[in-house]
Amino acid sequence: VYTFIGAADNGHTFPGACRPFGMIQTSPVTGAVGWRYCSEYVYTDSLIWGFTQTHLNGTGCMDLGDILVMPVTGTRARAWDAYRSHFPKDKEAAAPGYYTVELSDPQVKAELTASIHAALHRYTYHKADSASILIDLQHGPAWREEQYHSQVNSCEVNWEDAQTLTGHVNNTVWVNQDYFFVMKFNRPVVDSLYLPMGETEKGKRIIASFDMQPGDELMMKVALSTTSIDGAKKNLEAEIPAWDFEGVKTAAHNEWNNYLSRIEIEGTDDEKTNFYTCFYHALIQPNQISDVDGMYRNAADSIVKAGTGAFYSTFSLWDTYRNFHQLMTLVYPERQMEMVRTMLDMYREHGWLPKWELYGRETLTMEGDPSIPVIVDTWMKGLRDFDVDLAYEAMYKSTSKSRK
Repeated sequence: VYTFIGAADNGHTFPGACRPFGMIQTSPVTGAVGWRYCSEYVYTDSLIWGFTQTHLNGTGCMDLGDILVMPVTGTRARAWDAYRSHFPKDKEAAAPGYYTVELSDPQVKAELTASIHAALHRYTYHKADSASILIDLQHGPAWREEQYHSQVNSCEVNWEDAQTLTGHVNNTVWVNQDYFFVMKFNRPVVDSLYLPMGETEKGKRIIASFDMQPGDELMMKVALSTTSIDGAKKNLEAEIPAWDFEGVKTAAHNEWNNYLSRIEIEGTDDEKTNFYTCFYHALIQPNQISDVDGMYRNAADSIVKAGTGAFYSTFSLWDTYRNFHQLMTLVYPERQMEMVRTMLDMYREHGWLPKWELYGRETLTMEGDPSIPVIVDTWMKGLRDFDVDLAYEAMYKSTSKSRK
């Protein structure tokens, strides 16, 4: 797998670290305004803005890109966009579950890996002049510059101790989104500076500083939840309890290898790279957004428990009804069953099957009823461990009534 494939202009993929169907996709940002940055990364760009924790993959609309962080050195009190860094392309590398790059301006080596609900960052500071981290909660990919500075509706943060920041952000680009987070560092924050916000901005930008020597490592965990800060803490404790970067990286590698090895092909090395990279990209979404205990925030803004323990989001059904889900029924039938049950949960919650659902909310993007052929094909493949009567009711309603 070569994760940079698809990251050329308008490819709308990202090279960063994630797990199969995981909530987290931690990856570099080289831009965030305009359609070419739906995944926040274009391979030919020369500046990295920072690293965000969630990304859309292969879509034609903007959203996610939550919690931008960037290691910085030198002057801390700069304009919000003055912390970006050049990077040599020959010092950038990635593999499933891992990404690394050398940031030239702050002289920091950045490394990223991930679990299902959490990201783990490791930054090695080659110089330690005002060693800090920019935490940008205003950031998010947007169609226009003014939207970039106005998409956050509310932002609350709290330093629970010298090594733990928690918070809740509500924003709106494509859907109205609530995310809760916990961020932990492996060394105490010795000082923090809040950057000025623009007239339409509500997302906080924080410079958190550390007492470090050249060659020291700063590690950072970030876990997300749709339900609460406690939910984010449970996710983090369950998945990344220790400061074991190599362990998390190895676990991510092994999980990807397990998923991808369900199909074995013959061919040239280039053909195998092309096939397995496409296969890899296909397994990034839909994303599991329920917490480790099965709780999630539904479309009615209620906290409920997934009926089968997992609730999925990012149903790009207009794009996937004719191919992706058919692949799932053949190769990962257990996942396909969970996704069909999620679709029926959505019907129970707001009375309609999903059309283009994101982060627990319906976008109503594109036309038709693409979930219907997905459910029918699943049933025809012999995968019937779901409420068939409810499925029929939902499909009949979609084909006989107008969705307002």
